[in-house]
Amino acid sequence: MPIATYNFDPFLNVFERASATPSLKKREKSEIQVSPLVYQAKRKSPGSGEDVVSPPIDVFETPEHYEVVATIAGVSPSDVDIDFDPGTNQLKLSGTVSAEHDENYRRKFIKVGERKVGNLERTVTFPEDVTISLDDIKAHSLHGVLKVILPKKQTPEKKKKITITITDSEDN
Repeated sequence: MPIATYNFDPFLNVFERASATPSLKKREKSEIQVSPLVYQAKRKSPGSGEDVVSPPIDVFETPEHYEVVATIAGVSPSDVDIDFDPGTNQLKLSGTVSAEHDENYRRKFIKVGERKVGNLERTVTFPEDVTISLDDIKAHSLHGVLKVILPKKQTPEKKKKITITITDSEDN
């Protein structure tokens, strides 16, 4: 069984997704879903000058927590926003990859332009049946690697059988 699925599948059209079997829909809700990794930055709109950059990530799961590790080399941690929406169980990394020079300088003098600059975006959706402990989410960055720890909230049992103890006196 795959550990991650992507939210967008260009080969699965809207009609196929709408007619998906209940077991497929249930499986999708119980898996970690990750927005697609865009290797080639894409323009938001032609001529806008802003690219959308998606950093590569790894997602780990232990019995106690999830760990999302993202490569954000060259991006200041102060330029990255991390949001978690408990309604959708979705972690969103967003921010800005800044250029070293302004657009006019780049157009005039650049000879090789491989670095992508613009908006940084990546999302991870966790299974519906897992509750994340919001107050305990932590993030830190070291040498261009961002690590986000999302502790799982230990949910109480849904049902508990109560055993009746028989005693000899009314005092107990």
